[in-house]
Amino acid sequence: MSAVIPVIDNNKIQKNYLEKEKQLVYSERFTKLFLSIIIFALTLKPIIGFFKGESISLINLFFIGFSTGMIFHSINHIGIRVYIYEKLNKGILSYVHSKTELLLDGESLNNLDLKPIEELPYKSPTEMEKIYYYLFYSSYLLALNKIEEINKVSLEMTDILIKKNTNIVNFLCYYLAYYRLVFYYSEIKTDKEKADCFFKKIEPIINNDEDSNAKRVLAYYNYRINNDAEKAKSFIEEGLSRIDKFSFGPDRALEKDLLLKLKNEII
Repeated sequence: MSAVIPVIDNNKIQKNYLEKEKQLVYSERFTKLFLSIIIFALTLKPIIGFFKGESISLINLFFIGFSTGMIFHSINHIGIRVYIYEKLNKGILSYVHSKTELLLDGESLNNLDLKPIEELPYKSPTEMEKIYYYLFYSSYLLALNKIEEINKVSLEMTDILIKKNTNIVNFLCYYLAYYRLVFYYSEIKTDKEKADCFFKKIEPIINNDEDSNAKRVLAYYNYRINNDAEKAKSFIEEGLSRIDKFSFGPDRALEKDLLLKLKNEII
């Protein structure tokens, strides 16, 4: 009797993963907020005493400051997450989300028929929406090798990001946009000054990123900008070894093509 091999639906797994990730984020943030409020409540009596002119110990002062900071920190992060997930239900983020669903259902990246952001029926997109769409649209253009269009959107994104404070890089869509621009100024429109500028903003992040897209960006940056073929080859092999664990079908195919393209050139 032959064994029955279960069919694994990777698209379904990806969708479930995204939903669980969202739930975990909310759970984590609300747990921190709840614990912060408890700590704050425990120090409420000393706070009231302080405003009545009573003395307050250093340990109580520490807990008051700590709990207050944690509350504001948690509320801030929850607010950002709520904003992002609410935006997924309307406007440009909803449009990108619907197109991503098509990819997860097996559609080819080449067949999405994406338009420039100014041709979409959404007025006055926010900066985050522009960046979010750039990430998706630039991959589409790269897959179709539409260099003129890539130049246009990448130069627009350069104007948005070049003056940004590095603290903003910690947001996922921002640092992935920097990844795109490091690659753009390394491979498509080689410009050492700009490539170095954007690389420095994400250097600690990208050097610790184990995904294939990070290894691909590092490979092109080291080969084109730093003229270091050995490092580039090392990053290519690392990227290829992780390709099956990266994102989903269309992204994997594009990353693999780009890694192999550079590998064949170096050899």
